Amino acid sequence: IGPTGRLLKPMGDLDFEEAVSIFSEVVRHGVEAGADLVLIETMSDSLEMKAAVLAAKENCSLPVCATCVFDEKGKLLTGGTVDSLVAMLEGLRVDALGVNCGLGPKQMLPHVRRMLEVSSLPVIVNPNAGLPRTDHGQTVYDLSPEDFSDAMVEIARLGAHVIGGCCGTSPDHIRALVKAADGIDSPSIDAQRSLQLTSRTKLVTIDETPIMIGERINPTGRRKLREEIQSGSMLTVKRDAVGQVKAGASVLDVNMGALTADKNTTLRIGPNASLALGHNLTFGRIENNGTVAFTPSSATNRVQGVWGGIDFLREVNAGARPEIGKKVVVVGGGNVAMD
Repeated sequence: IGPTGRLLKPMGDLDFEEAVSIFSEVVRHGVEAGADLVLIETMSDSLEMKAAVLAAKENCSLPVCATCVFDEKGKLLTGGTVDSLVAMLEGLRVDALGVNCGLGPKQMLPHVRRMLEVSSLPVIVNPNAGLPRTDHGQTVYDLSPEDFSDAMVEIARLGAHVIGGCCGTSPDHIRALVKAADGIDSPSIDAQRSLQLTSRTKLVTIDETPIMIGERINPTGRRKLREEIQSGSMLTVKRDAVGQVKAGASVLDVNMGALTADKNTTLRIGPNASLALGHNLTFGRIENNGTVAFTPSSATNRVQGVWGGIDFLREVNAGARPEIGKKVVVVGGGNVAMD
């Protein structure tokens, strides 16, 4: 499964739920055709990657592998990093993750090294046969099978568990790679112990270092804000979000617990919220990439997250159904932590 070729909102015009629907159709057809696993590759946006992973998790029980495209500075097209992508994919419970396309093995080496340092999953590396150039109107790649395999041996020795090739590679490249890597054992994987929050583009690690959490978005004791939200207006929410980010907040706590007077009231915070947040992080009960509904539960007087008509917590935890009412950390394009 590759990218749709369109950017998701708010950077583009593709709705998150529509992207999930598109990828779901591909997954179902693949399962019907007898696929052994789902390989999501060449993604340059963590949010689109998330849509594809959720589609796979919702429509099959096959192993899911996910690889993306970084530039030479280690950035995705939409600004994500190696660390933020790894945190997101591990939170979504993929079976293996990695990098493909965009770069040759030498240019990809520092990104692979970093991925191996922070990942608790097997790492996949499928580079191009060097960097492309145009020769008489044709796109060509400069690395011969021998040059390619020599460069890939270093990546294999670093600890990559799955190695192969992308653009510009041929059966000869793969044969040379298999021969050169013969006898190199894959190392054991050390689980990384940390609590991280990710958005579409950023990552914050929760440790002993103090972090600034903006808690202004809270209708408790703010009648005007509560009335605005219930009427569908996000003006004050966006203004408060931007103001807190400018004041130095790394994380935003969005508290909607006061909206419990009417058990049928549903709060929807759409794609504009991510624009207002400046693609920073969201801490609490809100996802900043696509519409998320929060419906108060009269039984527990707590908030139950609902996404696209499906149990939101089940979606982002890739099949796990946590107890409603626990504190949730929800991050746009990222993962969920429960306490």
